[in-house]
Amino acid sequence: MSDFLLAAKLMKEADSLGAYQAVKYLSAKKVVRVTRLTWNRKIRVRDPVEFRLHIGRPNYLEVRHLEKCGEVPSQIQVRAFPKRRVS
Repeated sequence: MSDFLLAAKLMKEADSLGAYQAVKYLSAKKVVRVTRLTWNRKIRVRDPVEFRLHIGRPNYLEVRHLEKCGEVPSQIQVRAFPKRRVS
């Protein structure tokens, strides 16, 4: 599957769950991550939904997560935070 199609799937899933971030590990050296752009970690109701896309090497915390798991997880990892809406 293309990285961009996978990113679109991640964006859709993160938006439906109201999640802050969704990560898919393709290998130990490559991840696809989408992060919702927020204002002070709050979801703004009036603003359009915006995501930042990252395709490339995992960051420090993701490398530690991979070392702890021992292998590449097959499922999408989703991080959520409590919903606080600002108008």
